[in-house]
Amino acid sequence: MEPAMEFARFTSRMDFNKIPQKTVDTVLKDILDYFGNSLAGSNDKIVETVYNVISSFGGVEQSTVLTYKMKLPGVHAALINGAMGTASDFEDTHEGANTHLGSACIPAALAAAEINGNVGGSEFVVALTAAMEIGARIGMFCGRLKPHHIMGGWDFAALHGSFTATIAAGRLLHLSETELLNALGLAYHQISGNALPGIEGADTKVLGAGFAARNGLIAAIMAKNGLTGAHGIFGNNDFGLSAMYHGGANVSEMTAKLGETFHVDDLGFKPYPCCLMGHRHIDAVLELMHSSDIQEQDIVKIIVYVCTPVSVQLCEPREEKICPKNRMVAQFSLPWMLSCAVVRGKIGFSEFTQESLYDSELMKMANRVETIVDQKLKNERESAKIVVRTTNESFETQTKDFYGSPGNPMDWIALENKFRENAKQCRKSLTSEKVERGIVLIKKLPDIPNIGAITEVFS
Repeated sequence: MEPAMEFARFTSRMDFNKIPQKTVDTVLKDILDYFGNSLAGSNDKIVETVYNVISSFGGVEQSTVLTYKMKLPGVHAALINGAMGTASDFEDTHEGANTHLGSACIPAALAAAEINGNVGGSEFVVALTAAMEIGARIGMFCGRLKPHHIMGGWDFAALHGSFTATIAAGRLLHLSETELLNALGLAYHQISGNALPGIEGADTKVLGAGFAARNGLIAAIMAKNGLTGAHGIFGNNDFGLSAMYHGGANVSEMTAKLGETFHVDDLGFKPYPCCLMGHRHIDAVLELMHSSDIQEQDIVKIIVYVCTPVSVQLCEPREEKICPKNRMVAQFSLPWMLSCAVVRGKIGFSEFTQESLYDSELMKMANRVETIVDQKLKNERESAKIVVRTTNESFETQTKDFYGSPGNPMDWIALENKFRENAKQCRKSLTSEKVERGIVLIKKLPDIPNIGAITEVFS
């Protein structure tokens, strides 16, 4: 069977009571993380500009724009909320699929739920579980079109996010199996999102998930109204996703044990607001500094061994990475991340402000970071060597599972604390009572009769 049909059937027939508790817990954590990241992203200048442009179009009041206490047409709200959740580069990451699973489907689901008018928490979890599971499988079993790049040259959160957004919105709008199949085809005709904005530090890096959320919602609504889309979008044919956008795909694995094995369980969460590929290195340097009592002023050089994709994304061109021109370049600079870890002993929002980018001490330390491509490293997940040379000694360590990964997970307490810190960055002041109420509601989401109660807290 064509994978798109299997995905449509899986989505249509999924039942909350058949989802493993571990999977439900993962999805709930991601919903909490998304809302927190959106609160932090709400004060981003790019998001503000997007809001001003999109809201100027007007239209029917369907769906809530978070933190603005305003409703816009669902497709517009989905776009803005998608950008908002991505702006601080703090979102979830599924390493096996090389994507942020929730960044497009959650804002699409929020918009669809308000269009529907009465969506319970358990149904919301079902829609997102189906969407995120399908997103994980597409990413995991598609080959890289350009092997030297982490996502083969595409931004999977945008490219594959259009499909996850379609699935989530389609389930909440009660599409039939055939309508879901058509919706996926309609989404396929809209997909886009390459990796260049992340490399160049362009504003469009923030917009990918928003565009995907909008596209998925449009696809679902059009399919519900009878429009058709291509069906053979994931199969092995000349014009399907794997041939057009990827270096082939393992189609049989894409749907293997669908509904039995949940790859969404391997979702990770970020403790630092920057590209995940640097997190292993950050953890390793912080641990080495602490365990070996290395003093910042004694460091002569930090040598980091990386695979080619990490080098392309986080280390090149060197001149731009050691002296980032803006926040986004800094968030995708391994030298900058490690400089902040050494000089400040932490990496948070303050390390990526314009003021910090002019910090001479951070720039000096970034210049002492040397990255070397190790051809023996097959991918970005393999353990890599880091050497810290001081005036008198040389210290060495290996990277390992980063904090927040499935192998070294962030628990509810850690994610709740991250949420609280994100809330402090919100464009409008939130009382501690409102923040805590939001946390409680999300943790109890499956028992809530209407998810509008959560949207209202953060509107």
